[in-house]
Amino acid sequence: MRVLATPTGTEFHYGRSSAASILARIARRHPETRDTVAAALRAQLPAAAVIPQLPAEAIDETWLWILLALSGIQDEASRPQALALLARDDNDEMLLDRDYYEARMRGELIGDDPPVYDLAGKYVQLADMVRWEQQIERERAAQAAQSAPRSPKQPATQPAKPAPKVKVGRNDPCPCGSGKKYKQCHGRPGQ
Repeated sequence: MRVLATPTGTEFHYGRSSAASILARIARRHPETRDTVAAALRAQLPAAAVIPQLPAEAIDETWLWILLALSGIQDEASRPQALALLARDDNDEMLLDRDYYEARMRGELIGDDPPVYDLAGKYVQLADMVRWEQQIERERAAQAAQSAPRSPKQPATQPAKPAPKVKVGRNDPCPCGSGKKYKQCHGRPGQ
């Protein structure tokens, strides 16, 4: 809420408009916070009686973003300020006009908030996919081994040849890929 209260004069401030949108989203997801959020948003708007007398250069575009957020939580207490701002000739109707405001106040045109991304669930899903693919590969390998003809002279499986060991010099890059010299990485005593 501190970002929302950042004084910027009449200059548009992306952080304030984003804060208003995020606060409205919080109020929709957690109804117990709605009154607190609405009061914080309303506190950023001028009084309805003052709005018609304000010169055009005193109008803050962020107010329209705040009204957009307030209409998203159907805050009736901000309606006088909203109607006063929307009635001005210098209102940016591309951002918010009266019809759009009224539709949002009725609960129409409020898109679903994006779902919270479940990172842990995604990792579980990916791990399950890997296990499933490994199981399929094992089954295919077993089927291929059963259906392949065997000669009596060859064993069923060939022993794997060990990979040749490459001697790493102390000043060579460490094979772990860290970008450090071997002597500064895995070549240190005790490593």
